[in-house]
Amino acid sequence: LKATAPSISELQGTQRPVARKLEIPGARPSAADKRRFMSDNVSKIRAKPTPPPTAGRGRGKGDAEEDSAEFKKTLKEVLNFVTPQMGKIQRRQFEQNRVRALGGTLESRPHEPYSHVQSMRKQMEAARQKR
Repeated sequence: LKATAPSISELQGTQRPVARKLEIPGARPSAADKRRFMSDNVSKIRAKPTPPPTAGRGRGKGDAEEDSAEFKKTLKEVLNFVTPQMGKIQRRQFEQNRVRALGGTLESRPHEPYSHVQSMRKQMEAARQKR
């Protein structure tokens, strides 16, 4: 017995299933899934994808607006109470840190004439010598 290959006319009558891409509607691979796919560790590649984070974590909606408004009000009261009790240098540092945190640029320091700086140094040196 000799096995023969099917002829073209025989193959044309049969339909081959079309390859389909497995897609989950509305789901895109996360960055972790992409990293795992590109990993050199086969067990990581074959592992099941991690579930998306649950809605329970993070900031909740609803009372968040009330809480943030109350929080801002309380924060403002605390700052209004504490700021006048700070010294001049502490207050200036606080303002500079606040501007930096908000992404702004700091003001340049006030420039003093060189002769004034020299006289201040002489006074400080004389005070130190007296001690």
